[in-house]
Amino acid sequence: MADYANMSIPDVLELPLLDYLELFRDAVIYNNLRSEEGRQRLDDAWILEQTKPDRSALKDFIQMR
Repeated sequence: MADYANMSIPDVLELPLLDYLELFRDAVIYNNLRSEEGRQRLDDAWILEQTKPDRSALKDFIQMR
């Protein structure tokens, strides 16, 4: 995360908690976007976050059968 933020490790450790968490999240996303496996992991995580069905995609799926 220090490399991503271009900060020293002691500076990272002195960040307020919310700033640290935001930088950590961004660094994880950035690093996952660098590989196909990481992009798939991000796609899977996004799918698991969804709480409402994509009704138009379901209709298209049913019509294809």
